[in-house]
Amino acid sequence: MMFYQEITLYPSAEIPTSFLMTKVFMPLHFTLASQKEKLGEGRIGISFPKYTEESLGNKVRIFSKERETLESADIPQALRFLQDYIHLTAIREVPAPRIKGYAVYRRYQPDSSRFRKAKRYAKRNGISYEKAFKLMKTKKPRRLPYVQLKSKTTQQKFSLFIEKIEAPACEGNFNAYGLSQQATVPEF
Repeated sequence: MMFYQEITLYPSAEIPTSFLMTKVFMPLHFTLASQKEKLGEGRIGISFPKYTEESLGNKVRIFSKERETLESADIPQALRFLQDYIHLTAIREVPAPRIKGYAVYRRYQPDSSRFRKAKRYAKRNGISYEKAFKLMKTKKPRRLPYVQLKSKTTQQKFSLFIEKIEAPACEGNFNAYGLSQQATVPEF
């Protein structure tokens, strides 16, 4: 059995969805990081039901196998200052009959340099660097939705790109962002 809470963002003409998603994601990340530290593993995963290649959408679902894990995370407390801009549901059971499939939501880190990419591609595929570089020039850079975050330690801003991959159900742990390289969350 699995449990979830859903956050719906209410953007306006003055406040776009992407800005609200950033404001929701920061305290959510801190909550998930402290839960992971307290429990010794990441038991809370997230999904974006309205995910497209251009946007994360206006909904976030937070999942855990145990109701108690979500209760102790106290998401309402973490997001209390955003209550005018979001709607947070109570903890609910995942409706098993409505599950359409499963997906992995993972961090995608784009390579910043075509030169490094070409060098690695050439080495992996046994071709010349020049040929690999030409191939890199013809490939369109991948565009994925992201959340703009600020590091608490360095105070630097960075983009957390999020990739969705449909996959068969797979258990595992999640990182402090609620993302995973292999663990899936239900899609419904």
